[in-house]
Amino acid sequence: MSRTMLRRDFLRLSGQLLLAGIIPTNSYANNNPSLSNPSQAIIYGCAKKQDQYYLVGCDLQGNTLNHFALPSRGHGIAIDNTHQQAVVFARRPDNYFIQFNPLTGSVINEYQIESGEHFLGHGCFDQQGLLYVCEADTDSSQTSIAVYQLNDKIKKIAEFSGFGLGGHEIVMHPDNQHLILALGGIKTRGREKINLDTMQPALLYIDKMTGEVKQTLTLDDHLLSIRHLAVNQDGLVVFACQYQSIDNQSIEAQYPENQGLATQSLDELPALIYHHQLGKRQVSPLIANEETWLRFDDYIGSIAISEQKIVATSPRGNCYAVWDISDKKLQKIKPLTDVCGASFYQQKVALTTGNGEQGIVNNMQLTQWHWDNHMAIWLG
Repeated sequence: MSRTMLRRDFLRLSGQLLLAGIIPTNSYANNNPSLSNPSQAIIYGCAKKQDQYYLVGCDLQGNTLNHFALPSRGHGIAIDNTHQQAVVFARRPDNYFIQFNPLTGSVINEYQIESGEHFLGHGCFDQQGLLYVCEADTDSSQTSIAVYQLNDKIKKIAEFSGFGLGGHEIVMHPDNQHLILALGGIKTRGREKINLDTMQPALLYIDKMTGEVKQTLTLDDHLLSIRHLAVNQDGLVVFACQYQSIDNQSIEAQYPENQGLATQSLDELPALIYHHQLGKRQVSPLIANEETWLRFDDYIGSIAISEQKIVATSPRGNCYAVWDISDKKLQKIKPLTDVCGASFYQQKVALTTGNGEQGIVNNMQLTQWHWDNHMAIWLG
């Protein structure tokens, strides 16, 4: 099926939903765990145990509630609390995502992308329950966004392209009209980075109905690969970077499991996290001193935002940090070995680590799972 036909089907379906009163024109669905007070919450994350990868659901006390095996290493999780549906994505550059029931953890469907394309590890839902997935052409690394309808059968209903190289995380703006895309700017061959001298990262705001780019933001340093982002109900976007360099690339190529070393001096060290709101002309860095940025070892693994705070993690730097929303100033930075997954639950920071720790900060529990990059919270 051609992309033109997919787009027609998508616009037709969206129009039908709007006429039926299913699509709100300008409202915010409360899918943010920091804003609710549910009777039950399940922390979901990809994890490893022995030589097998899993999707795992635990309660806030660290008890395993459900899990299922993944075909290969997983990455991001998208949860739609409004329609009680969820998806786990393969780690780039793999070819699957799995739809599951967030209440029970049971698998509903598995979808595999066409040969010659791969998933980039992330996706998001809109208020109507449509799934938007970041994908790429395997040969060119050109990024596209596909739209899927999840019912008893997974169906691709639209696809947009022309965004640039190396897209990664994608989230829905609270206006339910715009997608926000972190474009890493990196051309890859498998996991190898092959264009660091010419990479062009950007933050994009995209019309979810047409795929038209409405605003593009870039940073002065082209080696700051924009990877992860989050947005709160006020439309404040925070995005996190991973600094690239030839020295770091050569280390990773020789020692893929090595966590790498920071290669910049303090005089050269840029901020790794920035904030922005749709329509404003410039981005601004979160406020922290150079020693703080140095501790992250050029690498932010996850970022999350509530209405009061921002949290960012660095598994390479073995630390996490919290900023205040009001003045964008650093509140604290704390050591925590191999921490990466981050979210908010009732305005409290929730984290997961590769060592098996999981839960609310200051009350984390040791589990049997070696948690991977990201986490998401389902509200019962």
